[in-house]
Amino acid sequence: MLRLGGYHDLTLLHEGSKSVIIRAKRDADNLPVIIKQVSRTTPINDSISRLRHEYYLLRDLNIPGVIRPLSHQQNEQLLFTVFHDQGGDRLRHFIRNEAGNWQSLLPLMHRLSELVGRIHEAGITHKQITPDNIIVNHRTGQVEIIDFTLATKLDSEEAQPETTQIQLDALPYMAPEQSGRINRRIDFRTDFYSLGIIFYELLAGHPPFIAQDKLELIHSHIARHPPPLHQIRHDIPQALSAIVLKLLAKDAAQRYQSTFGLTADLSECMRQQQVTGVIDTFAIARQDRPERFLIPQRLYGREHTIGKLLGWYEQTMQGKPQTVLISGYSGIGKSTLVNEIREQVIEQKGIFISGKFDQFRRSRPYSGIIFALQSLIKQRLTEPEQQIDLWRSRLQAALGDNAFLLIRLIPELELIIGKAVEAQRLTPHQAQNLVSRMFIRLLEVFSAHDRALVLFLDDLQWADMASFNLINSLTRSSTLSNLMLVASYREQEIGPTHPIRLLIDNAKNCLNQIKLEPLSQ
Repeated sequence: MLRLGGYHDLTLLHEGSKSVIIRAKRDADNLPVIIKQVSRTTPINDSISRLRHEYYLLRDLNIPGVIRPLSHQQNEQLLFTVFHDQGGDRLRHFIRNEAGNWQSLLPLMHRLSELVGRIHEAGITHKQITPDNIIVNHRTGQVEIIDFTLATKLDSEEAQPETTQIQLDALPYMAPEQSGRINRRIDFRTDFYSLGIIFYELLAGHPPFIAQDKLELIHSHIARHPPPLHQIRHDIPQALSAIVLKLLAKDAAQRYQSTFGLTADLSECMRQQQVTGVIDTFAIARQDRPERFLIPQRLYGREHTIGKLLGWYEQTMQGKPQTVLISGYSGIGKSTLVNEIREQVIEQKGIFISGKFDQFRRSRPYSGIIFALQSLIKQRLTEPEQQIDLWRSRLQAALGDNAFLLIRLIPELELIIGKAVEAQRLTPHQAQNLVSRMFIRLLEVFSAHDRALVLFLDDLQWADMASFNLINSLTRSSTLSNLMLVASYREQEIGPTHPIRLLIDNAKNCLNQIKLEPLSQ
């Protein structure tokens, strides 16, 4: 039985991995309230910081459709926030009962778009708009958006593939850039993609992408295009179908750039439906104007060079390993150039990992390579348990009794293969040679089975000698047939005796080089 001091008639509405939602009445005045409480199953510091972030963000907001919290309290060592209960049910329940009737859904879609617009006008990006975070009051028609634990006031931010905050039940509504697996930043247009998924589900009765596998779902958001609504349900007008597809554009620059343009198109649909009962096809987004000043995240003037990189990647996919060195001045765009192919690699179910050498960590062996491999392991840990079991068996077979050497450098590896005991005492020279072989075997596991792996090492001019010895071994390895090694360096910072010169001399017969020049006027 639920108990919480100061409240009665407690009813559990939702128990998720991050929070518990309870409907209750306040003892003092019998006011209906919603209580959002930290879940006992998650790291307490993480949950508390998110709940506090939400409270302070909402406390200062005055937006119709966004409920301001009444209080922020601690009871029995658990932190919780109290909201006024306005009534209504989650949109998830509404979808089960009303999905498919597009005529009655148009006003709801319009109100929801207006609400998202008001949130954006306040400088906030929600980042997890899902049917579970939308409340619909059937009696008043009011729409509310809840759960601002991940919301941000930043104009844009990066997402990392191994640190994504998206919960499993929110994955079907995640924008491609939230995966951290493409070279695009999160901004307010991320919410438009999530809104498009919800509109699609409302009209079709199911979301555009359905998968049991988390990575398959992420891949769908990045690479697959859903069938237009008017093709799967012939009663849905083409104009309405086009509006939803525009929201679902993979590139944020191709989505609506403002809620003004979106609501204008939905208003036109409502007007035509009310006047004639039929919605004719019309040019959408005519009134769409950029809501904020945003520089497009596209590369200009590098098409030929990107084509070269993609060509070498195609050869890697065919079992012909490639090594690419990219030189140029600081800030000329070497890293941005390489990251531009990340999306194509993911689309073809390859693996893209990157590490960066640091000028002030040159005494730490393999630092850039270790960072890249930590990212690789963390990405694999997001896969289904059955796939992790497969990686475990392959890694144990490849690394054998020497796995402890890599676990010292990459502690995350222990989460896959388990604890490893040091089998023998090694001299520093023996350990370095053995570590180099273990790195190669680790890469062999993840670049085998027709899966190409792109390893990008940035700022190679600051790498240590152990890293250069390993890179030389990688370029000469006959077993890494599906590896594309890409490294960038600042040419003006290396002298005639720098190890990069030796690397070029040793591997010049199997080395592809790009010298990145400034763009022409």
